[in-house]
Amino acid sequence: MLIPYDPWLRKDLLAHIRQNGESSLAYAALQPNIKHFLDPDRGFIAYNLGGRFNESVIVLGKPICSDSDLEQLVESFSSSYPKAVYFQVDRQTAKVLNQFKYKINDFGLETYLDLTNETYRGKQVEQYSLAGKKKQNIRTAYNRAKKEGIEIIEKPFDDIDPSDILDISNEWILTKLVSTGELKYLARPIGINEDSGVALPDQPYLRYQDDEGVRVFFAYSPKGEILAFTIYDPIYYRGELVGYAANVLRKKKEAQDQLREPTDNRTGKEVTPGILDAINVEAMNRFKEESINIMALGLSPFADINDQEFITEDNLKGIHNLWTHNIFSFYYDHGNALFNFQKLTHHKALYRGREEKTFFAAKQKLMQLWHINNAYGVTGINVLTQIWRMLHT
Repeated sequence: MLIPYDPWLRKDLLAHIRQNGESSLAYAALQPNIKHFLDPDRGFIAYNLGGRFNESVIVLGKPICSDSDLEQLVESFSSSYPKAVYFQVDRQTAKVLNQFKYKINDFGLETYLDLTNETYRGKQVEQYSLAGKKKQNIRTAYNRAKKEGIEIIEKPFDDIDPSDILDISNEWILTKLVSTGELKYLARPIGINEDSGVALPDQPYLRYQDDEGVRVFFAYSPKGEILAFTIYDPIYYRGELVGYAANVLRKKKEAQDQLREPTDNRTGKEVTPGILDAINVEAMNRFKEESINIMALGLSPFADINDQEFITEDNLKGIHNLWTHNIFSFYYDHGNALFNFQKLTHHKALYRGREEKTFFAAKQKLMQLWHINNAYGVTGINVLTQIWRMLHT
């Protein structure tokens, strides 16, 4: 059943997320601008339409369903949208999509911190720790924050002046390479309660303070001013809360000055972990105390895309699309004026967490670049336009 976003159906979507929302993107499916293909008995697929004429059907992450229902749900969706493209899906979903003649390409790495010695699926793992020389930079960021008198506190948005959130967000957006406003789709954008009288222009309906399980940590200066904040979305599995995903991270430039964070003399940008990492450490410590299994740090797009995952002796050429591989490689190697792909990869690698590959799946070879551009257009970035500007400035 194809359904538009309907606030009354939110409880149905949430019910499926609580059962099978183990993807770090699962909670992002609750954005009002996203469409849903809902099978009440199995689960749902979150998707959107991209392009001037809505010619691209773009699926957001892993379908929200059990492993046993995955193939049937994908088959049902494919009967309605046979040429859909899938972004940031897991290995199992990629294998199922390949059965439906999709080409599979590496899309990047997701970084996870295992906060207990057992995963929510019962697998024994090594509990994450910040000990060791390789994680010194992250520890230093946290210790420096404490030394400078910065206090990190968890609070609901209801207790915060909405204008403070907007001021920090607006300042943050201006520091980004592509300052086109709030990113969305692959990350839930910030919106303020419309009842407060303050809201972002294009999404006044998002109300983080009403979102079940969402948690927010704020960093305060010794003077009591908010310097930074991070929003963590819940991750569920079989009805249990098993983790949190860092979704929105914001800070003021003043935070960099407050912590005396080293900067690149050429760009003026920080080059080492800072106040947002200090917030991550404080949140991680809290989650550990609560016996939460995992903390997801998010995606490093196009990192480690060697496209060797599905190569077998019977299929030596693999099942990836060479065009897509070259496009993603170009973005990672030469598109850092568009987005800090390499810096993001390097920064998350400092945590030395567990990395898992994500995948991109599509059928149409000659339309790959167009679909990729349309997909990023849904997030708020027009790739082709930004590349054009980059080449002509």
